[in-house]
Amino acid sequence: MNLTGIDSDPLAVAEAQRSLALPNVTVRNDSVIDFIRRRAWGETYDGIYASGLFDYLDVRIGRKVVETAFTALRPGGTLSIANYLPTIVEQGYMDLVMDWRLIYRTSSDMLVLTTNLPQDQADVMVWTDPLDAVVYLTVTKRG
Repeated sequence: MNLTGIDSDPLAVAEAQRSLALPNVTVRNDSVIDFIRRRAWGETYDGIYASGLFDYLDVRIGRKVVETAFTALRPGGTLSIANYLPTIVEQGYMDLVMDWRLIYRTSSDMLVLTTNLPQDQADVMVWTDPLDAVVYLTVTKRG
């Protein structure tokens, strides 16, 4: 199995490269815009997971990232993304104390991110964690 990590923070990338120095691990210092523009670098993946990303993306960019990631999936591959729900009880603390200005999404909002996908090729599922803090979108490419 090969693992590719992507982050726009050079310090996070350096730490990941240091702590995950394995022959099957690649860590890139790139942005989500680079991911879109470079069409996921022309690579294909069995799985793509994004956490802590979509909370900062507007719908337009979020759809484009989902579309790009879906295109990069091999048949049978899965895209899974996480986003905080608007009902999270810690929202006020995260906003005021931690200065996190997140974009919160509902299950319906997560489905909107898939509207550019070929629906005949995608199995889409949305679910929330047991604490109702995070909503997950999972898209599997048929084939």
